[in-house]
Amino acid sequence: MKKSSIIKYMAFVVVLVSFVGNSRGQSTYSGALQYYIDQLKSVPTASSGEPSDIQLAYLRLDKLLRMKERSQTESFLDSLSYGDTLKFFAKMLYRIVDDNPIMYMLWSASASRFAYKTQPDLVRGVLQTNVTENFRDWAQTGQLLQCDIIADVKISDTVINENLVPEMAVVFSTIMDPIKGKKIPSCPPIVKSEPGRRFKSITYYADVDTAAQGQCLAFEYCPEWSRTAVQIGDDVRPFQNPLTDGSGWWIKPDSEYIVFLYLRRVDDDSSTQYFTVYPLSGSFGTQGAMYRVQNGHVVDPNDDFNLGGRDLPVEEWKARLRARIKALLDFKK
Repeated sequence: MKKSSIIKYMAFVVVLVSFVGNSRGQSTYSGALQYYIDQLKSVPTASSGEPSDIQLAYLRLDKLLRMKERSQTESFLDSLSYGDTLKFFAKMLYRIVDDNPIMYMLWSASASRFAYKTQPDLVRGVLQTNVTENFRDWAQTGQLLQCDIIADVKISDTVINENLVPEMAVVFSTIMDPIKGKKIPSCPPIVKSEPGRRFKSITYYADVDTAAQGQCLAFEYCPEWSRTAVQIGDDVRPFQNPLTDGSGWWIKPDSEYIVFLYLRRVDDDSSTQYFTVYPLSGSFGTQGAMYRVQNGHVVDPNDDFNLGGRDLPVEEWKARLRARIKALLDFKK
């Protein structure tokens, strides 16, 4: 896939992630899983327990977004070439999202309450696109920045929403090894569905849990979504190569996967934010951002992150992925 096409498609995903519905007093989302949580009333630095560098990053972003017009902020971020400033911004974006992706999502959703001249999502989107283009690693670092949660999980159950076209499934999993995203939304109770594993959509208040071994993690996906962005000429067609195989849907109960997820805002009102949890399918690699672990090895036939192997044992695959993350976080300006 050409670099320009990757960048265009990442921009498409950023727009999708940044979508917030009109205020209607209740959510209009019609998917299979919907969380809701109270809106922030102040910037995240007002909360307790944040590491000092995270507090400082939010303070700097808060100042930037209040003082600079959108065009100035966008022009500045877009002008950065591969160098210390871009590396530092990439590191801090990873750090603040990793520390608490729910907090970051709520802060991004509350821009109008804080009188910002520039939307936080614009900063994240432009920065991710710039990293994708200038780090010269074919979107590998950009993918690490784009996702909110990375985890090695064991699938507990999958249930299918009977009222949606196309059908969507909610996946219930148990975290075996958290990699990115120290906080996650609390898991709704596992649905006791009718024969055929079908149910009505889940709406659940998102208490914030610590992402730890043994913790439940829920997300939704659709089998018609693409495992990879398909390129035809110079165009990217994101809805081909569906998330199915010869035995059915991509996610199988009692199986292990390494998943790359993001929190997608789907609606809001004056006091409440609504969101869901999606895999970053169709934006990177060939496995729908949900890498199967079979016979103790990660199914990664194209070595998407350039880890040096296409059939690595799962612990080796994760160790090499963590080494890439560590290289990003070890940068000192």
